[in-house]
Amino acid sequence: MKFNFGHGLFLGAAAFVVFIFFLVSHMLRQDVDLVAKDYYEQGIDFQEQIEKNKLEKTGVFQLRQEGNALLFLSDSLPSQGSYHLAFYRPSDAKMDFIAAVQPKDNQLSFQDSRLAYGDWTVTLTWDENGTEHFSHFKLFWQ
Repeated sequence: MKFNFGHGLFLGAAAFVVFIFFLVSHMLRQDVDLVAKDYYEQGIDFQEQIEKNKLEKTGVFQLRQEGNALLFLSDSLPSQGSYHLAFYRPSDAKMDFIAAVQPKDNQLSFQDSRLAYGDWTVTLTWDENGTEHFSHFKLFWQ
């Protein structure tokens, strides 16, 4: 049997179909954490989030990584009030967590073994004069 144009066309089409099946099966096995579990509840409270975004304070804190600790430095840090750090992992929602921190000497220090190598989004929230403020940071933990 001689290899001709029809055989090549059939083999090319078959290889393409196998490739597409491979891509589809690979995509279906991927864990995609783009949407929160309480997506609709968050959407209902979106106006509240818009009001909070108006209170976002940028430049108040400087984020610095020293060894296996995170330092949030500030010129004027109220010692009263509560401070919370929310760590969001874009690649794996199961690793997200929230931690409370206490101020000391115009800085917040945080150390935790749950921080894994890679990208993190850190949200620092604090209460100042009865108003909740927050600040976002992008972090690449090494």
